[in-house]
Amino acid sequence: MMSALWGALTGKKPVTEVDLQNPFQHSSFVSCLLLSLWDNIFGPTRLRAWGGCQTYPASDLDQLGRCVLDGEVCRTVDDEVIETKFNLVNEPSCLLSSVIFTAPYRNSSTRFALSIVADRAHLARYLELFDVCDDMLRRLARCLSRSMSLNTEAALHVFSRSLPAWSRTLDALFYAKLPPPSFGHTWLFQTLSPPKLAFLEKILTSHLQTCCRTLVLGRDCDEINQLVDTLLLFSESEALTLSRYASEPCVLDVIPLGHTDTHTHTQTPGER
Repeated sequence: MMSALWGALTGKKPVTEVDLQNPFQHSSFVSCLLLSLWDNIFGPTRLRAWGGCQTYPASDLDQLGRCVLDGEVCRTVDDEVIETKFNLVNEPSCLLSSVIFTAPYRNSSTRFALSIVADRAHLARYLELFDVCDDMLRRLARCLSRSMSLNTEAALHVFSRSLPAWSRTLDALFYAKLPPPSFGHTWLFQTLSPPKLAFLEKILTSHLQTCCRTLVLGRDCDEINQLVDTLLLFSESEALTLSRYASEPCVLDVIPLGHTDTHTHTQTPGER
């Protein structure tokens, strides 16, 4: 009834329209990506929902939006501030990782929440990746906020088209976890030629100077993975949860990372 009243007053569709695109359909852990806003008439309102590996009824999505935004009424917040919220929800049973930001909407500044919805069975792994996932959400929120200042529908359309690639990156990151490195599978276990030894010295120096964040490129997958294991020997133990061997797609949010690059002009791995 309220939606019908809103349509009669404004001549527009209610803001609870759901985007039926399903960019997370191949994701193993993202149930849904939810964009909610604080509406001065309806309160917390679902603006868009991008589907994933689990289907939620509209009433549950509305409940999740209220869970994040209910405390935003009458708050005075700097428009440049992006806040983090993390909720464990009993009904529906899920974890809700959100960033709250301000963006233009219908000629006024409005509070939005962009939320990853996932099954609570993934809680332990998500907490290991929380800082990285939160940073990724913040970057998405900044891009969306800037583009919505021009045209809301166009911004959401472009945003929707970017989500499949983002979903692949997030899913690859979720499985980017390595066992402790075997010393016998590192460059340190080999007899290195002087040029390769000098190259390893440069790699390790760069790895330490960049706070142990390195991208390894090359054509020889086994050699790349040996170098990743070598770098892990010089990294903190927590790096194992954010590292991966050479594979597709390339995920730049991990720490030591291997990536097979068929366009590399040399067979010697390089470092970022």
